[in-house]
Amino acid sequence: MDFANNLNFAKISLDFHYRSQHPDLINFSNFAFYQSSLVPLPNTINETPIRYFNIEGSFINRVNKQEAEKVIDILENEVQFQNENVPSIGVATFSITQRDFIIKNILNYRLENESFNEKMNALELAGFFVKNLENIQGDERDIIIISTTYGKNEEGKFRENFGPINQQKGYKLLNVIVSRAKQKLFVCTSIPEDKILSFSNLLASTKENNKKGILYAYLAYAKAVSEQNESLKDTVLQYLAENQRTVFNIYKDEADTFDIFIADFLKTKFPDLTVKTCQYFGGFKIDILVEANIDNRKPLAIECDGTDFFSENEAYLAEIHHQEILERYGFSFHRIWSTNWWENAEDAKQNLEKFIISWLNDFVEE
Repeated sequence: MDFANNLNFAKISLDFHYRSQHPDLINFSNFAFYQSSLVPLPNTINETPIRYFNIEGSFINRVNKQEAEKVIDILENEVQFQNENVPSIGVATFSITQRDFIIKNILNYRLENESFNEKMNALELAGFFVKNLENIQGDERDIIIISTTYGKNEEGKFRENFGPINQQKGYKLLNVIVSRAKQKLFVCTSIPEDKILSFSNLLASTKENNKKGILYAYLAYAKAVSEQNESLKDTVLQYLAENQRTVFNIYKDEADTFDIFIADFLKTKFPDLTVKTCQYFGGFKIDILVEANIDNRKPLAIECDGTDFFSENEAYLAEIHHQEILERYGFSFHRIWSTNWWENAEDAKQNLEKFIISWLNDFVEE
């Protein structure tokens, strides 16, 4: 990467984020580090994707005993699976000493508890690991458990010494550790919540998403998602976006003239249908969304495209991917070419009517 950068290779960022199965697992990094450029896939998880626990443990002799105990508790009681569907799990710590301490405590508990030992045997076969934040680059797991490690010392004082997180490239380490989970993330911390909730002052004063300010912002975000506090979650993302000079609302709520024309045509021909333009689903813009007002029926996504858009192969492939994703998530799909419409409007109108009638008849047959 450094070699390519030094030679001024062109930089091209990927648009779609495939790892996280819930947008909340990647949205923090998206707003903090990627200028809101990533498009997360729609939610496939029915439960809260981030669980936040403030343990209020102590950081003594460079380890946090209470957080280590909570990690084991999560493994034993929060992680449930059938024998044939074992999730991959990783534990991420903010220091090597905490990593070693957790490994030792897991081993000791396995010797004491046979059922836990059997569970860990299955998890190890599925790829279980315990790593510190400097060594987790490139890994991903269904479930990640984070121990932020730091807390008050034996005198009850909290020192904001976060090791590499406080360095200039600390944000890169944080970005990696909070974006490894595919399905669920457990966050165990002992950082006082008054410090965590001071994130806005730190971000405003430094005007950068880095060091302890970004750590506190992430913990506030995790707390908000865990408690389903949409107001706090949006506030965190707003501050992150402002520091990145990005617009908080990443969607452009404008419909093209051709989209509006087709929508008006459908409303006239099929007044019982609900027809909307410029709708969004999981980061995808749907030109026209048609709903039949029938319970448990697939909505119809209509894309209105011109041949100029498809003159580029990459744009064509992106739209094919768009269609595949929407169909995977339960949409019917239909594409209208503007050139076909304007060159032979009557035939195009009849074809669209026939398609809508066929789409409605599918409901009847079902």
